[in-house]
Amino acid sequence: MPLATYKDLCIDANDAEQSARFWAGLLGLTPGEHHNGAWFLDDEEGRAVAWVNPVPEPKTVKNRMHIDVNAEGLEAALAAGATIADDRFR
Repeated sequence: MPLATYKDLCIDANDAEQSARFWAGLLGLTPGEHHNGAWFLDDEEGRAVAWVNPVPEPKTVKNRMHIDVNAEGLEAALAAGATIADDRFR
């Protein structure tokens, strides 16, 4: 029996709304605002698949986690604010 089970993917962001709307648009999810200022990303069944939490402090060190995606419309993703981490995959 595991000591813990997976619950949520949570992303900290200075601008939670902007980040939630970016990821929702990119991944075909629906963004929504929670009463505490956090944003959630819902799938087609209305289940929250990720949370974007507002934090006051700016990022100061390298991220220890990242989200890998396959983008069919690379130029559209770049126009929405995405960046290419490794040019070998362009």
